[in-house]
Amino acid sequence: MLAGAHVGDPAEIVPTKFNNIQHQLETNDLSDSGVWGPFKDEEEWQLAKWLIQNAGQNQTDQFLKLPIVSLVVSQVLVHV
Repeated sequence: MLAGAHVGDPAEIVPTKFNNIQHQLETNDLSDSGVWGPFKDEEEWQLAKWLIQNAGQNQTDQFLKLPIVSLVVSQVLVHV
């Protein structure tokens, strides 16, 4: 059997989240995820982009654990 070959019945293969997003991009069907998915909006996307470009994983984790960030996240979740 070749590496990466499907095993079993193709009808039983469940698409991954990546496959779903790829399909949405290919068909321009972004209604479920929104254009900024998985982020709420452009502001959240910009924050994530900045963190990735300017802080390492440890610094990003520390930032997300700050009480003020946790407070904002919990307030947002209450209103969802």
